[in-house]
Amino acid sequence: MVTDRDWSAPADPGKPASKAGDKIGVAAAAADKIGTAHADGAPRVVTSESLLGGATQLAILHDRTLYYLRQTRFGKLILTK
Repeated sequence: MVTDRDWSAPADPGKPASKAGDKIGVAAAAADKIGTAHADGAPRVVTSESLLGGATQLAILHDRTLYYLRQTRFGKLILTK
C-alpha cells in the first residue's frame, strides 16, 4: 500500500526539518515499522525495493486508471499516469 505520507517531514510537527539528521531519524523510525499493521490507523510502511521487485518500473491500477511508478537512474521515484 503506497500512501501520501511524506516521511521526510519532521516527526514533531512543531519542529521544522532543517537538518539532514531530522530526515534520517524519521526514515529510521519508519524503517522499524516496515510491513507491520498499526492498530492506531497509521499507514503501513513498505520499501520501494519490495514494490519494484528489482525492476525500475511498476504499473499500478487505481480506479481503472493505470499509473507508473518509476525509479530514475539517480534513485528518485516518479509516479505518472
